[in-house]
Amino acid sequence: MNKLLTILSITIATTLSNSALAASIGGYTFADNALVNQVINASGTFYNYNSTSSADAIDFNQLNADLTDANEATYVFTGNSDAYVDLSFGSSIYNGVDNDLAFFFVGDPNTISLSLIGNSSPSQTYTSSMIDGFGVDVGGNTYALSVALVDLDDFNLAADTALGDIRVGLGLQGTSNPVAFSLAAGFHTTPVPLPASLVLFLSGLASLGFIRRRKK
Repeated sequence: MNKLLTILSITIATTLSNSALAASIGGYTFADNALVNQVINASGTFYNYNSTSSADAIDFNQLNADLTDANEATYVFTGNSDAYVDLSFGSSIYNGVDNDLAFFFVGDPNTISLSLIGNSSPSQTYTSSMIDGFGVDVGGNTYALSVALVDLDDFNLAADTALGDIRVGLGLQGTSNPVAFSLAAGFHTTPVPLPASLVLFLSGLASLGFIRRRKK
């Protein structure tokens, strides 16, 4: 019984602590480990804007740093029509209810192509929409923040299936404006959220165990 109570206590504490770890971007909330944490491959010549940026093209290490820093005001762009980045997340991202991924951009709405590495479904194209009430300070000027939301059902990914790595096409999509790509994150880091009723049940069992100990 004591071992069971210990396991239950750890489960409850872990659930509560995980729910407290959150990152807020443009009014959307994500678990801290749900953001992109690594650029695993890239093709194209990239430039950036951050606190130390210049007019020179950036190398792969800087590209990785800019896309994983959790700062909306840091972004990368390219003039290549076939440029892309392959990304992985800090945690498993699952195909859950409604939207599963969010891609954030600085300035005018941007269009990207997206494919799932290792998935046979064809790539899809998404265009971002402005987020009302949210701006990004870039070099003392305020620019709009926009987001493209993705439902993994578009790729025929089964419900509660973990997402692998993704390829994001950042080339020019019928416009002269480069894609100013800032951040990407996933909404669902667990396949099936722990129901509130189960949390209450586990809490009740833990309370009963505490009362039993007191009676001894």
